[in-house]
Parts: sequence; C-alpha cells; structure tokens
Amino acid sequence: MSDDQIQNIYRRYVDARKQNHERIDNVKLETVAKTVRDMMPKLAQKHAGKHIDFEVVVKDGKVALKPVAK
Repeated sequence: MSDDQIQNIYRRYVDARKQNHERIDNVKLETVAKTVRDMMPKLAQKHAGKHIDFEVVVKDGKVALKPVAK
C-alpha cells in the first residue's frame, strides 16, 4: 500500500473521529500506517487476487478501520 493511500486513510479516519467527537490528539499517522501494513499480508492471503481497501466506519459508537476486498 502506497504512502498516499495510507495518508488518505489517515485523513478519513481523523475526520471521522472529529465528527464523532473522539480524541484526535492521540492518533498518529505512523500508528495507522503500521496497523494497515501489518494487516495487509493476512488480508492478501485470505482474499488472493483482490484489491484491499479500508473503509472508515463507526462501530459500537467508535470509529474504526474496516478492510474491504474488491
């Protein structure tokens, strides 16, 4: 996953947290990047040949990243 894609996910994640009135001062780009990159090998294996993207969702009142195979 490219740095631009990671930054796009990060921006959407931070925006969603702002709209949900959650803290954003403790959200770092490096943390989001590590989380996404750590998930990619397992997702790529599970969804072989598909493009993996991440959606920003609100689950149980909290903002989260949800992987989506396309």
